[in-house]
Amino acid sequence: MERSERKRRQAGRILIVVLVTAVLLLLATHVILAWQFNTSHLQRRLEAAIAKATDSLYVVRIGRSRFSLFGRAFAIEDFELYPDTAAFRRKAPLSHERYLLTARSLAMGGVGLWHFFHRQLWARSIAIDSLRMEIEVDRTKPRGPMLPAVLPQQALQKSRPFRIDELHLTNSEVRFFERAIDGTRFGELPFTHLEAVVRNVSNDPLRMSRASACEIDIRARFADAAPLLARFEYDLAAERLNLSYRVAVGRMNAQALNPFIVDMEGVRIRDGQLDSAEWQVDVRDDTARGQLHLLYHDLAIETLDKASHHRDLSDVLHTFIFNNFKLNSDNPSGDKPALTAPLWQARLPETPLFKFIWLTLREGVLKTLGLR
Repeated sequence: MERSERKRRQAGRILIVVLVTAVLLLLATHVILAWQFNTSHLQRRLEAAIAKATDSLYVVRIGRSRFSLFGRAFAIEDFELYPDTAAFRRKAPLSHERYLLTARSLAMGGVGLWHFFHRQLWARSIAIDSLRMEIEVDRTKPRGPMLPAVLPQQALQKSRPFRIDELHLTNSEVRFFERAIDGTRFGELPFTHLEAVVRNVSNDPLRMSRASACEIDIRARFADAAPLLARFEYDLAAERLNLSYRVAVGRMNAQALNPFIVDMEGVRIRDGQLDSAEWQVDVRDDTARGQLHLLYHDLAIETLDKASHHRDLSDVLHTFIFNNFKLNSDNPSGDKPALTAPLWQARLPETPLFKFIWLTLREGVLKTLGLR
């Protein structure tokens, strides 16, 4: 009996030691993580990471950060990333591109703590609310050397182990600004009321493949005028670009595109209605193939000076010839069936992803309009 009692007491003491040790480890983990995710500490870490990644051309700010150990959740409020004007003047005065990024909140759920301690990002979900992104491209700057563009999946493949099961984007917008090589002002093309769901983002080669691609579903208003739906399937494991997508744009007044094309192309849409636009593209090993179905009617344009927005006699004559002898003002036209334009584009090494998507679409638009 005494021996049995001693064994029970010994087992009880061991159990207490184990429980105390577990509690102490849990408290230590909480303290360490609370410090790691403290607003001021996280601010410094983000500043250092952004400075290293951008050669100190951008500044990052956060308003507040919160962390829950038991919920394995993390959140940032009032995130800002913006260009340092002085740094750009000093280090990159000829840079063609600048970015501005803000978000009201970013919340992560199901954070992998073991991976976090190994400087890896694993999360079950990320929710970003009220994202605002501005992309500015200035073609008036002298062109530098044509260096190969790094595609998103190539950058991801070179980073530390990374996994996000699902990302939700709500109440957001992206505004694209571009100034032509002979332009004075930036044309603006907005994508407003943006909602998106991104699934299966990872650089794990055992998880990613063409059969289990990253899926991206987007809903927005194109040019703040027409509903846009898009779905992308992106092979993040491929060395070259393997991507399939389909996009549909609803009815809109074509004049909604004037804030972009007037300053970019020196062309103003006087009249016209876009009935619908649908295109689907399959990109395999950097080569895109697909088709565009663009329906519109009563399209009419006029040319003008990009700098002054004035029209001289040559613009009047050119507009008359263009509208009456070159431009297809309707698709379908009369009794003819609607034209479906084939899409084909090979990506050059220096062409980034979004420019490649635009170049693929542009050729189909020009063919439909009768300009190719």
